Amino acid sequence: MLALSDDEILDFVAAGSMRAFTVLCLRKLPWLALCAVTAHGDRARALDGAGRAMLAAWENAPAWPPRSGRLDHRLLDLLDTRPGPAMPDPSWPTTIDDHDIAALLRRVVAECAGRPQRRAGLLGRLFG
Repeated sequence: MLALSDDEILDFVAAGSMRAFTVLCLRKLPWLALCAVTAHGDRARALDGAGRAMLAAWENAPAWPPRSGRLDHRLLDLLDTRPGPAMPDPSWPTTIDDHDIAALLRRVVAECAGRPQRRAGLLGRLFG
């Protein structure tokens, strides 16, 4: 499964595969968290936002057109990168390490196990 493209993995996620979703999270969570922390500097908000974006990807994957090549764009659209009302305290750690990502991965995969996916009709699947 690790050798598949993102679009191929997303096809499995759309079919409800938790294993494929875990692989997708392994690939995309660190990148999403890095994008968010770069945008607004708040580590906790970046981790939370990356997790929410992946949960939304789980829920919406069946409604997205297959093999569109737009997964990264869709994930960035789901990610909250707006600056917050106040910048975080400079003494707070802004780096995200492997332990943060591992904890986030466990939380996101466990949370999505109980969430239903949205089903789309044929037209929704073809045209997004």
